[in-house]
Amino acid sequence: MMCSARDVHQHLHNENCLSTFKLVLVCQEYFANQKKVSVCLYDSKSNTWGDIISVTDTCKIANVARPSVIVGNALYWLLSGANILEFDFERQTLVVIEKPTTYAHVTGSSVDMCFQILRGEDNCLGLAVLSKLKLSIQLWGRKSNGDGIVSWVLQKCVQLDELFSRPARRKNVILLAGYDEDTNAIFLSSDSHDFILQLESVQFRYIGRRERTHFRMYYPYTNFYIAERPPQSWIKEE
Repeated sequence: MMCSARDVHQHLHNENCLSTFKLVLVCQEYFANQKKVSVCLYDSKSNTWGDIISVTDTCKIANVARPSVIVGNALYWLLSGANILEFDFERQTLVVIEKPTTYAHVTGSSVDMCFQILRGEDNCLGLAVLSKLKLSIQLWGRKSNGDGIVSWVLQKCVQLDELFSRPARRKNVILLAGYDEDTNAIFLSSDSHDFILQLESVQFRYIGRRERTHFRMYYPYTNFYIAERPPQSWIKEE
């Protein structure tokens, strides 16, 4: 669900005025060796559902419990095998974007937790890729060149050596466990510790120690409220 006014500072929330919103419904169908993904957009302002838009691919959405990421006028979902499903709710288009060719050999659902869609530099589509062998995260951005051709560009590489020991010295499984769009931060989860990586500053923050063997996903949320009007006695008269 998306607030129609994307920036909460651009409109007023109070008890007399509820913000309008848009809701995207996603459905997956399976037949033969293909999967069909369909989306439909609801607009609370007009109280109407739009047309159903579908695309057929060999992969399904990697994890339906994993939140989509909004970048610009589009929503993005990670597909199994690390391609990306894009729904542009302004143009009403649904397409599949291939992952960087560097990872063309990567297949299967076991790699899904090594990829995280994010907002890249200049509010472009971004992708974080975890390399367990090199203990690093590659940050990619989808950019357009002077000829209008859009492709993936490697923007940054973040080393994780100081946080996690080498697999050769210790069995240490690392996963990308969530993403916070508001602060542009990635959650990292291992079999022993959890961290937040802030992408602009490339600063890590420790958030907890693993007490059980299973991993957990993080689902950040933002809440706000309208402060009550101060009592009359608090208002200073000039």
